[in-house]
Amino acid sequence: MKRYLSDYIDSNVVGLYNNSQLSKDINQYNNLKLKYTFKEYPTQLSPRIYTSFNELDQDSNNSLDEDILKIIISPEHLHRSIEESNDKNNNNNNNNNDTTTTTSFNIEKYFQSLKTQLFGRDLMYSVKLTSTQSLMMKYLEFTEQQGLVITCDQQSGGRGRGQNKWESPIGCLLFSYKCKLTQGTLLPFLQYIAGIAMIRALKDLPQTKQLPEGTIQLKWPNDIYTKDGIKIGGILCQSNYFNSTFDVVIGIGINVANDEPTLSLNQLLRKHNIQSYITRDDLLSNYFNHFEKIYIQFLQHGFKPFHSEYLSNWIHQNQVVLIKETNQYVKVVGLTDEGYLKAIECSSDGKVFDETKVHSLYPDGTSFDFKNSLILPKK
Repeated sequence: MKRYLSDYIDSNVVGLYNNSQLSKDINQYNNLKLKYTFKEYPTQLSPRIYTSFNELDQDSNNSLDEDILKIIISPEHLHRSIEESNDKNNNNNNNNNDTTTTTSFNIEKYFQSLKTQLFGRDLMYSVKLTSTQSLMMKYLEFTEQQGLVITCDQQSGGRGRGQNKWESPIGCLLFSYKCKLTQGTLLPFLQYIAGIAMIRALKDLPQTKQLPEGTIQLKWPNDIYTKDGIKIGGILCQSNYFNSTFDVVIGIGINVANDEPTLSLNQLLRKHNIQSYITRDDLLSNYFNHFEKIYIQFLQHGFKPFHSEYLSNWIHQNQVVLIKETNQYVKVVGLTDEGYLKAIECSSDGKVFDETKVHSLYPDGTSFDFKNSLILPKK
């Protein structure tokens, strides 16, 4: 009887892929185990590594530890999407179902389109996880494998800013990946270059090239919006500091093919009478193709080469907002050299009387209510 990852929904079981192949060489098992389970300090948590589904089933501790990340490295590991699994359970194997086509993650296509040297080369995939962000932060905290990515079809406990959690619908691109920095001054800008990479990736897809310029924009500090003010994605950066290095996990969620709760990229295409659709594997590979190029330049030259590009793609330029805490209106004019939101005091209609009255708002302490033009302390 063949076993699939979809047989282990809600158990945090992932398959490890590299270059579209499973990690087939079981002789390398010890090396993989060392790579992913090595502990930098005694209390650090680590995942469990298995060479087969049988080994996973025989693990006497498995049933008691559903939250633990479990990695399958065996060639018997087979990929089947949530939709295909549901079809099987319902005795309905209609492979021409459009929803399945547009929301399934094609691992082979992903690696065929991936052109990077580092980012995205090692892929952990699962049908359903609690949270890609939480699992990577908890069980792969100091793994040396920079560029390692975890993705899944659905999350039961997705993470956002301020510890917000939600269950994601099928059709979202959900992923978290490892990134390392030694320069602390660059850390606040990492979420900005992740946003730029996503905008470039979206603009570079054949489907979205047909959209009017400026249809998809950035909302400070880390969201993806349509120009009409509808959120379609978000970015979360979390870090730990160890051995003079910031170990960063960047988590991103983008509405690709889900019709709820707000708007998806494919719905946006249909609204503009574009009949083709975006797949999650295309977007993820294209994202890493752009991020790696940006990241290399970012390490060499900082954020300065990307500052004007960020501002040209954000939704706020010259927006007048009210700082709720002080009841002061300000006009958004850019970013400070430290990565804070830069705004100048003004009247409610946007008139500036003294350009020296500048406000610098830190991302981690600020919530931007775009629709109501309010800046609030983050709860």
